[in-house]
Amino acid sequence: MLTRWRVFFRVGASVMVSTTAITCAPALHADASSGRAPTATNPITGKPLDLPPAMYLANPIDTGRPINPSQAKEVFETFWKEWQSALLENNTAALTQLMVPGPLLLGQIYHCVWPGGGCTLFTKPQPINDVLVAVPSIQNSYPIDFAVEVQTTDYAGGTGKPVLWPFVELLVLSKAHPASSWALTFEDAYGAEGHVPPLVPIASVNGYNAPFSGSTVPVGSFLPLLAQYYQSWKDTGKPPAASIFAENGDAYRWGEYFAESPEGNVYRETRQDYDFTVDQVAGKWIFTTADAQPIVCGTLLDTSTNTPVVKGEELIQNQTRTNWGMQLPPGLYKQVITKTIHPTCITIFPGNRLDNYGEDPTYDVAITGDFVAPLPVSVPVTTTAAA
Repeated sequence: MLTRWRVFFRVGASVMVSTTAITCAPALHADASSGRAPTATNPITGKPLDLPPAMYLANPIDTGRPINPSQAKEVFETFWKEWQSALLENNTAALTQLMVPGPLLLGQIYHCVWPGGGCTLFTKPQPINDVLVAVPSIQNSYPIDFAVEVQTTDYAGGTGKPVLWPFVELLVLSKAHPASSWALTFEDAYGAEGHVPPLVPIASVNGYNAPFSGSTVPVGSFLPLLAQYYQSWKDTGKPPAASIFAENGDAYRWGEYFAESPEGNVYRETRQDYDFTVDQVAGKWIFTTADAQPIVCGTLLDTSTNTPVVKGEELIQNQTRTNWGMQLPPGLYKQVITKTIHPTCITIFPGNRLDNYGEDPTYDVAITGDFVAPLPVSVPVTTTAAA
């Protein structure tokens, strides 16, 4: 079952944008009729937006600076207002306009349709307590993008009643081509208990970020190394030997968290096997820190394969789809595979050690199964039995 509550560790970082990607994902079937709540079988509902002019702001691409910091801030403030309204109203049709097609959008949509839930726990827009916009110094082709950090609040926890804590959201907004609107393509977040977390320090000159000049660790290996690091925690309960990740850093604490449900873990008579990889569909962005180090933002994909412990038994997806998630139709299954995204940003710390910032929002983006038969009439509608 997916939860949108935040789980977090350290606060503080330093980033800035230099490259981007816009990716595609399987289309969501839409019936964007106003006034109808989204459901698992009809996830796209609500009234499409008439986007304000600010959502299209851009300068000629041949200038090398198709968006400047003041324009980027106007885009963001307009986006935030529309995004918060869409979440509060469970307007998933609007979300498809405000978010780039891909895993992040898919995860958000299926979070919105959870029975008795909704797109957000809030009853009013999240505040902007502070904001910092970061624009690449040169962009010569589409897609173009910029990063923005928002000091706000969000619900954190994991079990029990969620608690409202200060948070920083790190977002990337992209524009696919001159005629398209700006849309959210990456979201990462971190928070702090008892104090306001600082914004990520940004290397910039007049609001622009210059590309980093070099790296002691190849930037193309940042995300694969983190996937291998987490896989080791799943497989062995500890980090790999001679790990390049900082001891007792964020990645270490996330590793400890993942090790709580290790490879082959049995839960509700179901055996769970895990595979951490880099989500190539989600895209990757390279930023520059205040101390001129690269920071790579992207998404890890956690593939969980679930099989019955007792041979010949089946896994049950109930009628409300709350056993395994909204993407999986009701029925009996030999196996269920859940793909969960973990967006994060990784950089180099003293001693040439890697560590990451944030690991949120965590969404189940795809749930599939080896279908056996429809649900028997005798199975309760809301059962949570695994087999």
